Amino acid sequence: MKKIIAMILTASIASAFLCGCAQKETEPPTSTPSGDDTEITEEFDYPAEVEVTDELSGLFERAAATVVGVSYTPALFMGSVQGDPNVYCFLCSTVLAGYEESPYWTIVYITEDSDGNASVDEICIIDYGASCEADAPVIMGANPTEIVPGNWAPTTDLTVDDDLLNVYIESVIDIGMGGTLDVEKVRPEAVLASQVVAGMNYCFLNHWLNESSGTYYWSLEFVYADPEGNATMTNCYHLDIEQIYELV
Repeated sequence: MKKIIAMILTASIASAFLCGCAQKETEPPTSTPSGDDTEITEEFDYPAEVEVTDELSGLFERAAATVVGVSYTPALFMGSVQGDPNVYCFLCSTVLAGYEESPYWTIVYITEDSDGNASVDEICIIDYGASCEADAPVIMGANPTEIVPGNWAPTTDLTVDDDLLNVYIESVIDIGMGGTLDVEKVRPEAVLASQVVAGMNYCFLNHWLNESSGTYYWSLEFVYADPEGNATMTNCYHLDIEQIYELV
C-alpha cells in the first residue's frame, strides 16, 4: 500500500492525473451539480502566486454581489483561463445563511465577459471521502451536514503550523518519498479539514511546481496520524480545476 501511494504521489508530481486509494471511515453523499455550461477553448493557467490580490478580490466581489443566502470569502487564487468569457477559480471560505457557525471550503468559479460583467458560474465542495473511482474529488450539497460527511471538520484557518507540518513530513517519509522530495522545502499550501478516528485524518491542499515543464498544479493529500504519532499518506488526488469545471 505504501509503495502504491508513493508511486501515485511521484506520478502526481511529475504529471497530472487523478488518483487515490481507500480513505478511512467516510461515505460521500451523491448529488448532481447544476449550472450553465461555459465552453473552454484554452487550458487553465495555474499561477505561481496564489494570493488573492486586491484586483482579484474586487473582481470576486463584483461577481458575488447578487448571490443571496450564502457568503463567499476568497482565500486562495487557484487559476484562470482567458477567453470569452474569462474564467477564474478560487478556494473560498463559505457560510450558508442559518449555518454561520459551520463555515466550509468551496471551489468557486466566476466568469467575466468582455464588457467587464462578472458572475458566479459554478460552485463545488471538496469531497473528503471521495473514492479513487471518482471523476473528481468534489460534491454538491444543500447544507453543511451533507457537504461535510463522515464527521470531517473543515478548518477555519488554512495555516499549516509546525505540528501539522511534522505530521505531513512524517507521512511523506513513511511512504518512502523522503529521498525523492526535499522535505526541508515541503510545506502544504493549506490544511482544509480534519477527522477524529482512532487517531486523526487530515486533508492537505498542496501547490506543486512541475520542474520539468515549469508549470504549477494542485493536489489533495490525505494523511492519517495514529495516537502514537506515526503518520502515513492514505490518499492523494491531482486537483484538476479544468476537469472539475468541465464536469460540473
